[in-house]
Amino acid sequence: MFVKKIVLLFKNSIKWRINTSQPTFKSLVWTAIKAVFCFLCGVIFITVVLVRDNNEKIIRDIEKMVLLKEFSGADECKTFQCFGKSFCNLEATIQLNSSKVVAGKDVFTIWGNLTSRYRVVKKVKVNLPLLHSCGDQECTVKLSQNTFSSANYRSWICRKFMKKDDCNHFKMLREWPAMKSLLSKTAGRLPVDILRGTSPPLQCATQRMADRVLRRLGTKGSINLKDYTYGEKAELLFTSKLSPSTVIQTMFPPREGWPLEAVYGSCGLVTFHGGGYVTSLYDVYHAPWKVRLDVAVQFLNIAHYFTENELNYMILLHRMRPEDIGLSESGRLRIQNTDNLVVVDQADESTGFFSEPYEVPFHRHKLKLNEDNICRYNVTDINYYSVCRHFLGGSWKYSSGEILKGGLLHNPVEEQSHFSNEMYVLLDICIRGRLALPKDTPPSTKGIRSIAAAKLRKLLMKKRTCQPQFRYRYPECQYEQKLLYGVYNLPDFELKWLGG
Repeated sequence: MFVKKIVLLFKNSIKWRINTSQPTFKSLVWTAIKAVFCFLCGVIFITVVLVRDNNEKIIRDIEKMVLLKEFSGADECKTFQCFGKSFCNLEATIQLNSSKVVAGKDVFTIWGNLTSRYRVVKKVKVNLPLLHSCGDQECTVKLSQNTFSSANYRSWICRKFMKKDDCNHFKMLREWPAMKSLLSKTAGRLPVDILRGTSPPLQCATQRMADRVLRRLGTKGSINLKDYTYGEKAELLFTSKLSPSTVIQTMFPPREGWPLEAVYGSCGLVTFHGGGYVTSLYDVYHAPWKVRLDVAVQFLNIAHYFTENELNYMILLHRMRPEDIGLSESGRLRIQNTDNLVVVDQADESTGFFSEPYEVPFHRHKLKLNEDNICRYNVTDINYYSVCRHFLGGSWKYSSGEILKGGLLHNPVEEQSHFSNEMYVLLDICIRGRLALPKDTPPSTKGIRSIAAAKLRKLLMKKRTCQPQFRYRYPECQYEQKLLYGVYNLPDFELKWLGG
């Protein structure tokens, strides 16, 4: 209908100009411009409609096939190309949102709602293999039926293992040393070396960590390999290699308080994760000060809990990027991409920990960290440094090339100068460590970044508001206004340049 109106407008414009007794050169040029403009509008409109209709059709096809073995590549589980089959032929329906299709590194994600046979609705994210990687940045993806073919899945696996699109995937998986080693074991516990050499987040794996992986990721809840079938062991190793996020999110699920996404299940090479659409951290950068302040407090909470927790698992954040983190619909900070985390077991003395805590050396331009020894420190300030420098301060580079300076704590326009000065002093100490302290500070002071981060958190907590927009802590926050929960009995150091 819209196209017909454009054509009619074009004809009338031409007819009117022809019937004019003495058309001028200016009027002819203007008529030509209008005609070209109308033509371009029609072309753009038709293109948008066709692309939208095509995407809508493919999305509807995905909804029909996403829980079926044929679509998801579950038939490949026999050749070890499988994340699991817990969601195959599930008695449920799924409704996907065609406007929320985001492509990242190696996978693309579609948001939607999953409705069980009992009419229970869950918000889910469906992750599918992406044949043509977008690198480290998000990009748009052109959907087609060929995107979901078995040939594309196999090419994706070849590229992940061999860095090329074509290989004998069956032979490659059979001859993969880690796969041969694991499948040859019929009893005992999961070998630590297999995890260390397979999954980057588990590069510091210990036996306690391997037991947790097998118990949580396996279907039997056992730590003995004799309780698992040939195919289940292959699925576990395949998932550790190609979907480390699934492993970490299963080890530290959000129902236990971890700020990660939930893993609902998988079918072949398709994985289902929980959670609504997450607001990008780049969008939070432009949010009002009270929102950025609230997110900054959450970052400091995460830095502390990921460094010291009752499970004695230290989760390092130094590889995290702004695009890996976002806000849930309730305003809670959530780590979406856990591929860039590193887990260290603080309780396993067999690692041979260094006796001295590790303090990150400050360098003006980039983080210089000895990755070879990262597993041998059970006390470190890496998380405080990473959060303060890369998220609360520092600069972010957006995918468009735009540089966002100052981090979350930029431009506290609503605060008094004394608060801002104290905030920036503590942030500077958290970033630069000892280099930011007065020269007469005793050299025996330990954990200076953790002290500064705790003081900064206390300072920001005093300014944090309790309003309905912060749904994740409202209305409970009304009863906590007079309580300063968190770390108590902190060692102190005198801020002489602030007057004590």
